Amino acid sequence: MNLHKLQTDDISSRKDFIGNLPDDILHHILLLMPTKDAVGTSILSKRWKFLWMDLFAFNFTINPSISSQIRNPTNHLFDLVTRLLQRSNSPSISLNIAMHGSGNTIDPTKFQRFLSDANMHKVENLDISLNLNYNPFKLPHSFSTCASLNSLHLQLECVLYIPSCICFSNLTTLSISSIIFPNDDSLQILLSGCIVLQELILCDCGWNNIKHVNIAMPKLRILNMDFNYPSDDEQFDSKIMIDAVNLLSLTCSGFLTVEVSLVNLASIVNAYIDLATYFPLNQPYIAANETKLLSGLHQIKFLRLSNDTLECLLFAEDNFYLLPAFNDLKRLDVSFGCVIGYTNAFLMEFLKKTPKLEALEIPNGFDPIVCMEGGEWILNSVPYCFKTCLNLFSFSNFDGDEAEIQLLKFILENAPILKNIHMYGSDSLLADLKKKTDVCNRMESMGLENWNIA
Repeated sequence: MNLHKLQTDDISSRKDFIGNLPDDILHHILLLMPTKDAVGTSILSKRWKFLWMDLFAFNFTINPSISSQIRNPTNHLFDLVTRLLQRSNSPSISLNIAMHGSGNTIDPTKFQRFLSDANMHKVENLDISLNLNYNPFKLPHSFSTCASLNSLHLQLECVLYIPSCICFSNLTTLSISSIIFPNDDSLQILLSGCIVLQELILCDCGWNNIKHVNIAMPKLRILNMDFNYPSDDEQFDSKIMIDAVNLLSLTCSGFLTVEVSLVNLASIVNAYIDLATYFPLNQPYIAANETKLLSGLHQIKFLRLSNDTLECLLFAEDNFYLLPAFNDLKRLDVSFGCVIGYTNAFLMEFLKKTPKLEALEIPNGFDPIVCMEGGEWILNSVPYCFKTCLNLFSFSNFDGDEAEIQLLKFILENAPILKNIHMYGSDSLLADLKKKTDVCNRMESMGLENWNIA
């Protein structure tokens, strides 16, 4: 036996420890690398030459530094990705293309050819973020019937036109961002062509050209809508009706410049509403839209409302009677801010419409400025749920200031079956030993002998 040869082989094996790993492990390592580096490993040796072709996820990002070095780098990228898809052996691919920064001109024709390429039918998850400078762009017909897509995210900053015949037969997740819809048909056809859609995200889209759209999405489970800052020419006359019998979760945020009607929400479980209005001329419109939105959630089980939402509803005070009773609501989370003196009264009126509420939670505490001013919680009548079913009250980021103590006092005096009180002190309260002791003593004087700050 040649001892020298054994020693040499052993040293070589240790030098190429990574190269001797099984293919599955090497593929995992390549997936953790930037795509250009993963493809670059093909020059290492014969074994590495084709490993990258079995990858199923590719990420390409163009940042400002690249844009300044290469003229129109995104257009070159389309050619590169097309060749990569042609050579890839993976039957299903996740593809992410993102452009950051400005100054990169994108050729819409080249982008259309890229989306039309036959190899796009290998792509299962597609995420594209590009700046088309809000020019018109039409999805190519061949792409609009792509059966392989399971997840699609488009952030294109364009006016998006949709082919008349569209069918994403397997698309379950759709995210649309920074897109202007040119007419009713553009939105109607797009969503109607997603026949098995389960999750829909609409973020910062332009709605001014939408007049009235009715959409039925029987498979939809999750709906997230984030509405942009109103434009100077905002019309406030766009109407969207969504029929989603299997919707479980809704998130709605931003400036609700669109009238959204939710109908047939027989399965709805939870919703988070965080709407804002800072424009005196627009407040009545946005408040009316918010009232309409909440009315469609009357079967909700768990509802979270931000302080901005409560403030916005103040401008719909005259139409508050239009809100239905929330007979299925079991848990309500409310965040307060700097207008608590106004929103607390509205909250108490809202609680009168929640006859079966079992849990009331305040996750973010009160604004410190408001707490310095104090405040009382006074009602002509106590909400029915306080007397009959409220059994849990939770307060996080508790500072122990006057307004917070007044709320706790009000609940203790008017909720006879309340059994669970969870108070979580703020960092400032926990750091102030004297104040913490004073607050604990005051809690004891209110009948909370075993109360403690977590």
